[in-house]
Amino acid sequence: MPEGDYGLGQIRLTLPVGTNIEGTNRLFTVIEQKTLSIPEIEAVATMIGRVGDRGNGPSDVNEGQIFFRLKPFTERK
Repeated sequence: MPEGDYGLGQIRLTLPVGTNIEGTNRLFTVIEQKTLSIPEIEAVATMIGRVGDRGNGPSDVNEGQIFFRLKPFTERK
């Protein structure tokens, strides 16, 4: 396995202020489905909206992150 390949990644998006949770969720669902269609992707998790006041992660319903895990290096093309 290449040095530094942890098989993890993330996509962070900020939509225009005023975007409601339904609109954010619709877009994230499309991105999640497209991400899962990539053969090397093993799993996806999405986080939308406020997650706390610690300064890490999305802060409002117009923001979110998609985390993904790749298949083991030996199974990737």
